[in-house]
Amino acid sequence: MNKIIALIILPLALIGCGGGDSTELNETSNSSAPPPETAPPPEGTTTTTGTAKRGIITGFGSVFLDGERYNTDSTNIVINGREGQSIESLRVGMNINLVSDEGGETLSAQQIEYDSGLKGFVQSIDRVNQFITVSGVEVFYDDLTHFIAISLASLSVGDRVEVSGYALVDGQFQATYIEKESDTDNGENEYITGLIQNLDLDNMRFSIGSVSVDYSNSRVEGALANQVLVKVEGTFNDNDFVAIEVEVENYDNHDKYEEAEIEGVITGYDNIANTLDVNGQQFELSDSVTFSNGSSTDLKVGVLVELKGSFVNGSFVINHIEFENEYSNDGVLKGAITAIDYEAMTLTVGGNTYFANSQTRYEAENDQYFSFTSLQLNDFVEVVYAKKEERFTILKIEREREEERYEESEIKGQIIAFSNSEIEVSGLLIPLSQQAIYVVDDTRVALTEFINQLASGLYVEINGTFDTDGIFSPAKFELEIQDNDDDGDDDREGGSGYVELEGRITDILSATSFTLGSYTVDIKNATKLEIDDRRVSVDEFIAALQINDVVEVEGTWSSNNVINAYEAELEDD
Repeated sequence: MNKIIALIILPLALIGCGGGDSTELNETSNSSAPPPETAPPPEGTTTTTGTAKRGIITGFGSVFLDGERYNTDSTNIVINGREGQSIESLRVGMNINLVSDEGGETLSAQQIEYDSGLKGFVQSIDRVNQFITVSGVEVFYDDLTHFIAISLASLSVGDRVEVSGYALVDGQFQATYIEKESDTDNGENEYITGLIQNLDLDNMRFSIGSVSVDYSNSRVEGALANQVLVKVEGTFNDNDFVAIEVEVENYDNHDKYEEAEIEGVITGYDNIANTLDVNGQQFELSDSVTFSNGSSTDLKVGVLVELKGSFVNGSFVINHIEFENEYSNDGVLKGAITAIDYEAMTLTVGGNTYFANSQTRYEAENDQYFSFTSLQLNDFVEVVYAKKEERFTILKIEREREEERYEESEIKGQIIAFSNSEIEVSGLLIPLSQQAIYVVDDTRVALTEFINQLASGLYVEINGTFDTDGIFSPAKFELEIQDNDDDGDDDREGGSGYVELEGRITDILSATSFTLGSYTVDIKNATKLEIDDRRVSVDEFIAALQINDVVEVEGTWSSNNVINAYEAELEDD
C-alpha cells in the first residue's frame, strides 16, 4: 500500500520568483552562462518586516497554510502571474508562496502567490503505482492529493489537467492538487517543471526526466545550468518538448524579507565549506544551526527538509533544519458518519473514532469553506488517517458527492482480524470471494495463497464499490509483506511487478504486441481480450487496434517498460 505520501520532493516555484503563465511573462533574454554570484544589496537597502513561506493550503476561513491561519482581508493574491485575484480562485491542496506580517497577535498574509507546476494532457494512468503521465512527466498522486472538478475514478486519458505540488529529483512530480483544466486563456500550450539535466549549450537542449526540451526558439529568463529548477512552456509530442519560454525559478527578491522558510530536497552538501544545496541553489549554514527530527548525519542528497533562516547581506543563512519525515498515513476509510462531537472534533465511521485537528485538510466540491462544523450525521466521507499515540488522527477528510459514492473506491489499513471468509480493516468487515483479484508483493495469487499469507498488522489495500445501501463489494486485494512502504517502485527490473495501465496506443509492433505511450504490451493466446466487454481472439483484437485508441491492460512487468498482459480491453468509442 501507498503508505508514504511524499519523501523526496522539491517545491514548484521558489519564494519571490516571477513565475506565471505566458500571458504574464517578464522581459527575457537568452542566456547560457552560469548564474552569477549574488551581490550584496546596495548600502541603505531595507528589508520588509515579515516572513516568506511556502506550503500547502489546508483550509479556508481566511487561509490556512500547513495548519496556521492567515488573515486575508488586505492580501494581494497572484494566480499564475495575474495580480488582484479573489480568494475564491484558491483551492485546498495548492502549493503557494505566502508573505506574512509577523507583527501583532494575528498572522496576516501580505501576498499569496500560486503558480501551477504542470498543465497538459493525461497520456496514461497507472492505478497500481498511483501515477499519471502528463506531457511526458510521471505525476505521482497519493491519499492526500486533492482532485478538483474530477475524481480519481473518473480521470481519463486525454483529460487536460492542471497540477500543483513538488518536482522530484529524477524529473518526476508529486501532486498535491490535480484539477481538470478549464482555463483556456493560454490556448493549448503545455507547462512542465523540473530540474535541468543533460544541458547541451551548443544544440540548445536539456532534459527533465525522460522529456527532451528544445529551447532553441524560446525566450529564456534566467541563467540555465544543470540541476537548476525551471518552468517550461511550449508544446509536447513524442517525449520532445518544444519550448517557447523557459523560466529559471529563483529568489529574485530574496533580500526583501527578514526571514524565510524554504521546503525542498537536498541536492548537495559540503560539510567542509558548510554549505547546503536545496532546490538546485546553494545556502550557507549558520555556525549554530540546529536540527529537528534528525542531525547533520542525515544531510544527504534526496532528503526532504524545511529550512528556516534569515537574510544577511542578501544571502540566505540557514539557522534551523527540520527533516520532513511525517508525510505518511496509516489508512483510508470510506463510509457514513454515525456519530460526531463538534466540541471534541471527533467523528465515528465504520465503528472507529477519528480525531480532527488544526492541520486536518478538508475537501468538498463547490464548498471552499467546508470545515469540521460543516459535517453532519450520515454524510458519506473519505477519511485519510494516521495512528498517533493510539488514536486515529484525521489528515484529510472529503465529503463525497452522491455520484462519487458508487465509483470505484479504496480502503487501506492494517488487518485487525481475519478468517477464511473475511478480513477486518479499519472497523469494516470485508468479505473474501473467488471473484476478486488477489495480489501479494506485486504478484497475482489465488485466494487460498492470499489467505495463507494473512497476518494481523499487515497493511492491505482493497479496491471495490459501495452499493446504495452502503455495503462495500471488494474487487481486488493487495497485500504488502516484504515492503509495506510503496515508494512507487513497481519492480519493473525484476519482472515481477503487478500493473494496471490505461493509455493511448502509440504504435502496433506486431501481431502480438503494441505500445501504450512508452510502454510495450505483449499479449498471448491465454490473454483475456475484450472489445466493449465482448471476448475476442488475439487476431481480432490486434486487427481492431488503431493509433490513439485507449486500452486498459492488466499484467506483470516482464522487463523494464515491457508488460506481459493477461487482460486487455479496448473501449471502442
